[in-house]
Amino acid sequence: LPSAAALLAAGERALAGRDPVAATTAFRQAAYLDPANPIAHLQLGLALEAQGRPAPATRAFRAARNALRRMAAGSADPRLLGYRVEALVQLIDGKLARSGR
Repeated sequence: LPSAAALLAAGERALAGRDPVAATTAFRQAAYLDPANPIAHLQLGLALEAQGRPAPATRAFRAARNALRRMAAGSADPRLLGYRVEALVQLIDGKLARSGR
């Protein structure tokens, strides 16, 4: 069974290769294996958005936001891949605001 990190990498390769369906599968599996990982949920939302699936994308963005709420501001959690919590919150809140949800 691949790790969440390996699945995130596979999803990123799929997105780079313009295969959002394969990316969605990988990111969904990563989010399942590591539900506290906001990046997995964020990437899932972005892949779903790329497929024109706004409702499930919004659910994934909400899951990412909830995972971030459980992290401390300024967290150096390795799952954030170097992103600051505050920057991710802004990105996700922007996505949620545009979805109207």
